[in-house]
Amino acid sequence: MGTPLAPVMAKKKPKTNARLIVGLSAAGGGVLLIALMAILFWPSTPKSPAARNDLALPGAVTEPPEWLLDDAPFDVAKYFEAPTPEENAAPLYIDALFEFEFDMADCFSDPERQRRGEIVQMRQGQFNDMYTSWKNDPSSVDGAAIDTMLAEYDVGFQKLALAQRRPHCAFQAGINVMALLPHASAATNVCHVARMQAVRDLSRRDLDGAISRLETVLRLSRDLRPRGQLVSQLVSIAIDRMVSLDVIPKILAMPGITTQQCDRLVAMLRENEYGTGVFQEGLQADYIMVRSFLFDVEHRTGIFNSDTPIGRQIAEFAVMAGIAEPNEQEKLTRGYGVLVDKIDFPEELNALTRFYQATLDSRAAPLRTRQEQFLQLIRAAEEEGRLFTLVLASYDSFMDAVSRGRTQHGGTMCLIALCRWQLENDGPPTDLATMAKAAGLESVPIDPYSGEPMKMTTIDGRPVIHSIGPDEKDDQGRVEFDPDTPESGGDILFRLP
Repeated sequence: MGTPLAPVMAKKKPKTNARLIVGLSAAGGGVLLIALMAILFWPSTPKSPAARNDLALPGAVTEPPEWLLDDAPFDVAKYFEAPTPEENAAPLYIDALFEFEFDMADCFSDPERQRRGEIVQMRQGQFNDMYTSWKNDPSSVDGAAIDTMLAEYDVGFQKLALAQRRPHCAFQAGINVMALLPHASAATNVCHVARMQAVRDLSRRDLDGAISRLETVLRLSRDLRPRGQLVSQLVSIAIDRMVSLDVIPKILAMPGITTQQCDRLVAMLRENEYGTGVFQEGLQADYIMVRSFLFDVEHRTGIFNSDTPIGRQIAEFAVMAGIAEPNEQEKLTRGYGVLVDKIDFPEELNALTRFYQATLDSRAAPLRTRQEQFLQLIRAAEEEGRLFTLVLASYDSFMDAVSRGRTQHGGTMCLIALCRWQLENDGPPTDLATMAKAAGLESVPIDPYSGEPMKMTTIDGRPVIHSIGPDEKDDQGRVEFDPDTPESGGDILFRLP
């Protein structure tokens, strides 16, 4: 039976709030990062980066609380396992990422926070202004000025290189819905700097230099995934998208590209492959966050530890997190107060576990099937008046983002293989499988929308790689998918420049 809250819960868009609010959209090729802090800064002053293991994200939880160990849909104790301090790149990344993101100051104590933060913040405006102008019109920014600006990040990239000497990475973060995740926006900023550096490398015909930039950011992208919340997974997908759709095509279009450089690009992407693991890691982290929310509501702990009536506290949280409008607060206060008074928390927990178990179990199914199953699950939970639906993310959009990311990855691998084939052969490729094998791939990458290998067709005399796209209909590459109008269908195409 519905609750007084049901009409409000049915119309809001559930999402998590971890300081960095992330929106998902089909527009722009898959992932729209609504509130990433895309600002980059001046470097600190140490002469040479030194390894340090004393750094952690704000509020990091390194051991699972007792109340979290029972009745979870996965092994929580295993989830919290981390590499040894000597093998974990995360602390070194935190030091490096402070060179790119002012919000990383939350990971440091004074006087280091103040000293470095002032320098970082000074650079923020300078790079942000330059990057915005350059992105809109590359010719509007003087090349020498760009090189001078980019040189300020040498220390940051030295520190990234130091972190990436370590074999494993797990960023240990807070587990409540207000956990701070500054490393996610910092990674985006690294991507912006590396993108500009790679384009400058290509202007000097330094293809190997540009590939080295991509290797650094893709390793960082990969290291965001273990134990990564949804926002970290989305940032990883967005970084991969920049590499696959923006920089690699520029490299493939360069005169003088060699088969060895194509092989290097293939090896780089193969090392960065991801399947259902991104989806699983994101959902596991989100389950822990949602369960922490329920625990805090039940026990009046964490962000709900004041003497204010619990209904008002939840309503204030909903408004602050952007889940509800300010003019709904009074209505929500009454609704949540009634709801919490009626909640059977053990049954609420059972319902939460069933919800996540079903969502995790669907991870290998086709995208459309998974999205339909999720929408059915969320509708059923909302009709039951489940409080946990307040902080659920838009998993159907997250599923779409993961599928788009995998498509871009596989399509780009095929495009590199095509470029390599054309360097070694005069005629057009006979088939995609032969071309992929010549590039060192074991098989043609799988199209996540069909579960079958990516396809190749010829359009206007040129070979074109294509995925059947979200509508799961093969248009033979004749209808191109437009992310601005996803309802129109079409195939996702990959062409050499």
